Amino acid sequence: MRSRASGDRVRLAILGWLGALDVANFVWVRRHSLFQQSPGRAIGAVVGLGMWLALGGAANAAPRTALTRRLARACGAGNIALYLIHLRVGKGRLRALPGAVLGAAALLSSRN
Repeated sequence: MRSRASGDRVRLAILGWLGALDVANFVWVRRHSLFQQSPGRAIGAVVGLGMWLALGGAANAAPRTALTRRLARACGAGNIALYLIHLRVGKGRLRALPGAVLGAAALLSSRN
């Protein structure tokens, strides 16, 4: 039987890597236009990528620490907010949906 900490570690690590994969895919697909036409958006995407990677790494190292929970909450809240912004402006709703789902899962997994 696995301990709760082990299950948290695996869940948060998987969420971190999936979140990073989602953002990396977005950056890769839009790499030519993103950095030239919208540098602020590009910086935001790179910061988001770094946060998801940090969550995956922190979850592997110490799943129940305050840092890991804060990273999970930040990634979760950020991706849900990003999805709400997409809904408000009426663009990219489907593209932002996986990030919002991963964000909600990260928020739920960050509870004590």
